[in-house]
Amino acid sequence: MSAIAIVVQRFGADVFGGAEAHARQTADSLRSSYAVDVLTTCARDYTRWENHYAPGVTDEDGVRVHRFPVTGLRAPSFDLLSFAFYNVGADENDERIWLEAQGPVAPGLLDHLGTHGDQYEAVIYYTYLYHPTVEGIRRADKAAILVPTCHDEPPLRFDMYRGLFRRAKALLFLTPEEQQLVETRFAAEISGTPRWVLGAPVAVPAGVPRRGDAPPAELATAVPGFQLDRPFTTYVGRLDEGKGCGELIGFHLAGAEDGNGTGQLLLIGRHHMAVPEHPTLFAPGPMSEACKWWALSNAAVTIVPSRMESLCLLALESWAVGTPALCVAGEVLKGHVLRSGAGLCYDSEAEFHLALALLLGDAELRATIGARGRAYVNENYSPERFDGVLRAAIGTVAGTTGGDNSR
Repeated sequence: MSAIAIVVQRFGADVFGGAEAHARQTADSLRSSYAVDVLTTCARDYTRWENHYAPGVTDEDGVRVHRFPVTGLRAPSFDLLSFAFYNVGADENDERIWLEAQGPVAPGLLDHLGTHGDQYEAVIYYTYLYHPTVEGIRRADKAAILVPTCHDEPPLRFDMYRGLFRRAKALLFLTPEEQQLVETRFAAEISGTPRWVLGAPVAVPAGVPRRGDAPPAELATAVPGFQLDRPFTTYVGRLDEGKGCGELIGFHLAGAEDGNGTGQLLLIGRHHMAVPEHPTLFAPGPMSEACKWWALSNAAVTIVPSRMESLCLLALESWAVGTPALCVAGEVLKGHVLRSGAGLCYDSEAEFHLALALLLGDAELRATIGARGRAYVNENYSPERFDGVLRAAIGTVAGTTGGDNSR
């Protein structure tokens, strides 16, 4: 059986992050046909890169996971370096200092790629931003597939990333907007490189709660005071200022105080910021998949507050169960909403309250656009389509099939 490697900075069932979740989906899709090696670090937390998992090789759901120790925590100077280099500029040496300060630096992972990289039929790298991808592809680019998961952010303008995109033998994007961004930024470097919009496999697991079901006992216990007979909105994911959660909470609380009818807000996910107490605000922390799917299925609206998205599984999973989404007006989310017709966008607090009031006040509208969302996901984000694109990219870099630059 041919072997595939997936390089990603963190990996594990208890690791929360969009790129990391996508890497798990890729491993799961390929494991029936390939021997899949995940090459990753021992870190679980991206803010410091502390070694959490034991180093070595483990079998996890039919995938061989190789974990390598991180040699140092994220440098305390990283935020200061970022501020300086984003605003003043950086030369090539500055960018390399920044990359190492950001981490995670795992020499053993790079050594493994240097020794064994050419033995894999393909090496799939996640994401463009981190040290294992930038340095790993230098050591193993013969059959390198890059899944950049990028959005318009200051590091994307660093010159050191030109070499990364130049070395990739194929590119897989999560959305057409991401593809357009990369094609604009790295036009010369990727000229002639096969590329696809991969998307993600989105399917509602069997046996999870659906609309109208009682909430799992775990959730009912964790949110005393939550009123099942009142409509609620939800957000599922990391509670982080960088994900727009601070702004979302602020908008919600302002609406609650002004009587704008924002209802109850249920936030499910690990806390990376302080969450204020309020009788309409419920933030129980990370919860089971059953709780997540109950919240998405039974919410009146899912709110997606992060401007910096390269795909946004939250919106797609909400649409998969027929729940409309209210999305901040980032480029990727605007594209999803325009193509699907399954939600509304906001770009200010006033727009947020107007759009939310419209959705909460019209059950028929919610049902109509929720149905559009389900159709959009079924057509564009099926596991079968995802698997087919992955195999086309692998066949191209392995020399067994021709390229398919479908968009």
